[in-house]
Amino acid sequence: QLAGRELSDLAEQRAQLVHEAGELRLSLQERATAEAEAKDTLSQAKQALERRKELDAEAETAVGLATAGLSAAQAEIARGEAVLGSFERRREDIRARIDQLSSARQELESRSIDLSQERGEHHARLGGLNSGRLQTQELHSMIEVALTNRRAELQQNNEEVESLREELTVKRSRLNSLTQIQQRFEGVGAGVRALMVNYAPSDESRQSKGLIGPVSDRVDCAPAHTRALAAALGESLDHVVVDDAPTGLRALTFLREGAHGRATVMPSHPRQKGAVPPPHGSVPGVVGRLIDLVKFAPEDQDWVEHLLRGVVVTQSLDAALQLHRQGYLGRVVTLDGEVAWPDGRLTGGAQDESTAHMLEIKRETRALEDAANELQRRLDDAVARQGAHRAEIAEREAAIEAARTAAHGAEIAILGAERDLKGLDAELERLTAEQASNARELESLRGALAQTDVEERTANHDIEEARRRLAECDQQLSANKGVLTQRRRAVEEQARQVTDVSVRATETRERADRDRASLERVERSIEELDAREGRLRGDVSSAQHQQGQAAGRVLLHRGRLSETVQEAVVARDALSASRAELDDAQGQLGNAEAELKVMRGGIDEKATRVNELMLRGRELELAVEHLEEQIADRHRVELRAVLGDYHAMPVPDESQKARAEELQRLIDRMGEINLTAIEEYNENSERYEHLTAQRADLEAALGQLERAIRQMNKESRALFREAFVAINERFKRIFPILFRGGKGELRLVDPQDLLETGVDIMAQPPGKKLGSLELMSGGEKALTAVALIFAIFEFKPTPFCLLDEVDAPLDEANISRFAETIRQMTDRSQFIIITHSKRTMEYADVLYGVTMEEPGISNLVTVELKGERRPVSAETAAA
Repeated sequence: QLAGRELSDLAEQRAQLVHEAGELRLSLQERATAEAEAKDTLSQAKQALERRKELDAEAETAVGLATAGLSAAQAEIARGEAVLGSFERRREDIRARIDQLSSARQELESRSIDLSQERGEHHARLGGLNSGRLQTQELHSMIEVALTNRRAELQQNNEEVESLREELTVKRSRLNSLTQIQQRFEGVGAGVRALMVNYAPSDESRQSKGLIGPVSDRVDCAPAHTRALAAALGESLDHVVVDDAPTGLRALTFLREGAHGRATVMPSHPRQKGAVPPPHGSVPGVVGRLIDLVKFAPEDQDWVEHLLRGVVVTQSLDAALQLHRQGYLGRVVTLDGEVAWPDGRLTGGAQDESTAHMLEIKRETRALEDAANELQRRLDDAVARQGAHRAEIAEREAAIEAARTAAHGAEIAILGAERDLKGLDAELERLTAEQASNARELESLRGALAQTDVEERTANHDIEEARRRLAECDQQLSANKGVLTQRRRAVEEQARQVTDVSVRATETRERADRDRASLERVERSIEELDAREGRLRGDVSSAQHQQGQAAGRVLLHRGRLSETVQEAVVARDALSASRAELDDAQGQLGNAEAELKVMRGGIDEKATRVNELMLRGRELELAVEHLEEQIADRHRVELRAVLGDYHAMPVPDESQKARAEELQRLIDRMGEINLTAIEEYNENSERYEHLTAQRADLEAALGQLERAIRQMNKESRALFREAFVAINERFKRIFPILFRGGKGELRLVDPQDLLETGVDIMAQPPGKKLGSLELMSGGEKALTAVALIFAIFEFKPTPFCLLDEVDAPLDEANISRFAETIRQMTDRSQFIIITHSKRTMEYADVLYGVTMEEPGISNLVTVELKGERRPVSAETAAA
């Protein structure tokens, strides 16, 4: 019965488990569908992430290209500026070559004129020779007189031509120098020079850009009024006149963008102020209005009147003050450049020619041009007269030659003249060809100069174009950086979405795994119930078999029933007691089973909770691992190493966050993991070990060298100190001997650094103050130097000593002391002296003299003086 009941319970449990298994299979199918959907969503999110990463890479590539374009534009600007510098050097070289060719052209023209005149002389001579056969002797004296006069006139004419040529050369040289100064705009500010040389280097460019020119180039006056004009204009001389205000604004923009300096531009039609009434009354010393004394172009009328409005010129400052006292409200300048202002200010003092320098240069240039043209005209006239004189002289010489020479000689002379004429024609043709070549080269150089200007303008245009591209690249870089920032934000957002989808997919997969585990557990429970049912059915069949056996035993024992009734009564009583105990035990068992059931329910709940917590812990572990991988990939941070003291770290500010983002971008730019890192590490390790060994060897060698240097420095200091002290003592002793008094001393410039110190020579001849060697005369310097040489020589003698005219600055007394000192040192060294002093020669053992008995042939003369009497000092005689 118990087995039957248990079988029915098992059937119910099996039905419940089958139902639960069906529900789990349905849930598992739903979980599988959700897991597949999560995988698809995750795959799509990853694909979107990859697309956004590709867009981010494209944006970063665009930023790199913009940066490269920016660098290329900057390099092109620097290259263009360098090219501009080379253009200036080329222009100077071409101008120098043009000057050389102009000088050579002038020389060739002079030579050509001379040859033409000489050719005319030969033509005249040839004509004279042809006609001289018919001349008579009576004309000889007349021709001689006329020839003498013409030669004198020719000599004067030659001197005049040479003088005019020299003067013209000087004028043209000065004119070329002033022209180059004006072309280079020397003496003006850097901004004005940049506008006239770089911004608008030629007349065409200035005209196209609206630049008229500096004020100093547009006005002129008489030399007596130059200082007055310079004082009135002042700094306005450096102003650049332009067509209008927009033109000036473009010029100033060029100076500002190129950092070329500052300049002041003035429109050609400035805004006029109120007119200043002319002075009333008569004041002595008033020259007149300055604008009436200045010469300028009609188109410059407006701005010249604007600058010189109301300016009056006087001869002295007293006249200017008297003019102001009469109520004149304008500026007054004197001929010496002093300025009297309407408000009482006075400007004057020593003359400052810097402001009038440009006006002087302009006026001098124009004067030199006029003088050069006048000299050229006079030179042409003088050359023409010279040619005429030479032709007349040649005619008369030919007439004399014809009259004096026989017919045969005349024929020979005619042949020679023809030959000379042909030579002159050839030389003239060569000079003409050379002139043509020089003209072609000069024209080529001028074309090259113009081409250089064109190239310079092209370079300026290229620089402006590069600057425009630079601005465009800068704008494009800013835009690309904005796009890159947006795309990186999109990548980060997509990465967060991928992370969320991955977490949800993981949760779905784990729930499916839980359902599969539950299904497996239910199926195992059903299998266990089936096995239990089989066992119970076996028990039922066994119990039925035992029931038959028991019925047989009942029949056998019924006979013994009566016998056992009494025993049964007794047993019933015992049974009642046992049943009571059994009831108590069953009650206790029921209570225990109820408690067990409750405990089993709690255990199931706890197991379910534990499983849920284990699953949640696994999810959290996976999330933590995923986050750690992301942090390690993105930030290169090991969390386990930094979490210990993370609470003590300061909160990062914006600069630190920006730096972290920059470092992250640099890390991302490095690329993926290097798969050959191990091989590279091994190679670098071997190289490191090799270099470490070499470094150790070098450090050991360096230590040895340092020890050797310290030892050598120590010995050098000791040797220098010993040598300095010994030489100083000897110098102190020898100096009074040579000077017959006084004192000399050597001093160290830096006694603390003996290896780098200098040595000062302090000398005090008798009767003079102690001072530097530079304050002594030539003889005293020579004698002091000899004393120092002898002191060094006594300290460390050498086998011989060569002295070249050391005694030249010395007088007789000092020469005797000099020679006597040398004599005292001849016991240990040989002295070879080159001298012109007879006193020094008297102390020699051997004399070698060089004579030239015949021109160009030197002979050596030797005189042995050993054994001869020589001057002996008292000290030597006593010794």
